Amino acid sequence: MAPRGGKGQDPADPFDADFVRRLEYWSLFFKRVYGGDLSAARRSREVGSGIEFADRREYLPGDDPRYLDWKAYARLDRVLLRLFEEEKDLRVHILLDRSTSMKVGSPSKILAVKRLAAALAYIVLANLDRVAISLFAESIEEFMPPARGKARIHTILETLRALEADGGTDIASSAMELTSREKRRGLVFILSDFLVPSGVMESLDRLRYHGHEVTLIRAVSALDREPEISGEVEILDAETGRTLRAVVTPAVLKRYRERFEAIGKELEAAAIKKGARLVSIQCEDPFDDHIAQILRSIGKHK
Repeated sequence: MAPRGGKGQDPADPFDADFVRRLEYWSLFFKRVYGGDLSAARRSREVGSGIEFADRREYLPGDDPRYLDWKAYARLDRVLLRLFEEEKDLRVHILLDRSTSMKVGSPSKILAVKRLAAALAYIVLANLDRVAISLFAESIEEFMPPARGKARIHTILETLRALEADGGTDIASSAMELTSREKRRGLVFILSDFLVPSGVMESLDRLRYHGHEVTLIRAVSALDREPEISGEVEILDAETGRTLRAVVTPAVLKRYRERFEAIGKELEAAAIKKGARLVSIQCEDPFDDHIAQILRSIGKHK
């Protein structure tokens, strides 16, 4: 059994030695339980020196003559070409929302998604695949292109360690930028609180159009679910900076909770409609519970 992370304030170092040991545990756990495969569709059919014979077809001018099937020619008197399935290394894209609303909570949502991004990156690299990290608010503000090799995790941890939440949110713009940068399909994980549901459908449409498998990871704080306010208050919108004066009554809190639940249901409906996975994590729960939820979701849909 893995050691478990606890609750409380954000630690000074989100990636201490104990956390890094847990990354190794979860990497080994994933390989043992799910065979190390992150995607069931990792092979693309190509003519060439692939690893597994797939089929034959008629030879066409311009085809590589090295892959002519001479045995089939002798037997059938037809010029055929051997086709192979060549395994392509998987590309995993992690989009992490660093907007101001991610500061909320104790521990914060930004801490939860930092740790999940680190864990996913570690598992991908240990699986000998390529991982890319995109930090976004209103656009992608920092992009680490796809690369592999476990040594890369040190750079990723340092980048995430320095990350602070700030700015507005534009998921659709960030998804558009990602597909413009990266033409090869892969797995995309979007880590966000999704408190601004606009743009989610457009993002899923664009990512699916480009052939990506998408997993939405929704970080939920207790303060999102049950804000601790009442009476006459000034409410500051964390992302726009606008201030609203309001009298918070039990009826107002009830309407807020209903709207918050509706956002979750809209997100779930969008994921189902667009063939994406959705995993909701409660930030107050231990890290091990978070990563277990995500790995179960990946394994369930393979």
